[in-house]
Amino acid sequence: MKGELGVKVMGTGTADLTKVTITGEGSGKGTGVIMGGTKMMTMTNVDISKVEKGVDVQKGKLEMMGGTVTFTGERGNWGVHVQKAATANLMDVTIKGEGGQGMGLYVEGTATMNGGEISNVESGVYATGMGNLKMDGTTITFKNGVGSYGVRVGELVTADLTSVTITGASGGTGTGVIMDGKTLEMTNVDISQVQTGVEVTSGNLTVSGGTMTGVQTGITMSGSGTLMVSGAKITFEGAGHGVKVGGTATANITGATITGGGSGQGMGVIMGGKMLGMSGGRFQVLRRRC
Repeated sequence: MKGELGVKVMGTGTADLTKVTITGEGSGKGTGVIMGGTKMMTMTNVDISKVEKGVDVQKGKLEMMGGTVTFTGERGNWGVHVQKAATANLMDVTIKGEGGQGMGLYVEGTATMNGGEISNVESGVYATGMGNLKMDGTTITFKNGVGSYGVRVGELVTADLTSVTITGASGGTGTGVIMDGKTLEMTNVDISQVQTGVEVTSGNLTVSGGTMTGVQTGITMSGSGTLMVSGAKITFEGAGHGVKVGGTATANITGATITGGGSGQGMGVIMGGKMLGMSGGRFQVLRRRC
């Protein structure tokens, strides 16, 4: 594409892009696609590369099936942005950063992502404002660093993650999921190679099944809200812990397995909150034999 823009749809127009290739100039500038209309845009097997920002959904509805968005990995850049007045449905879409910076999916409105992959980014998904986020079967791989994460859910956002895989880099320093409030449901979500699996500052979190491995801390919950854990498997390393509850939060852990990494250190559950209920499950800190 020439200049700063590949495709732009405005007003009451609709658009259908199929097997289109959009390529920015040089090292990557501009935006691949802007959806500013009030109706519908469909993108099927569209490939976007060498851009700062991939797809900006400002209004209306975007249906994106297949295709790849590759954007220059600098802070402030992103692969797909869904603004407040917009809705986006992504199916089997691949979003890639370059250089391990930038954000894969930035949601202020309503977004659904089924399948697909987000990789080589500093932040996988950020949902904020009064948005709604649903993800099913997506793989997220992000680079470690201070403040890096797989998914972050803002204080007014409702989110649902199902069969999502979140992986940091080896020796992880980032966080798998950060929850700042309202409601998050995680079903069969697998998190690995991060410092903290799930960090909750407020709101209601439900974790059903899934695993957290190669972490220093499985789940840490502070502030207010409710934590429900059922059938999850958490394996932590070193002097970390499986679940930590503080503030005025309440927690109920059922049928979970929490295991230390073999140093004989750490704690399975730390309760400093309002109330803790536990039933079934298995809790152990293993000590390796020399």
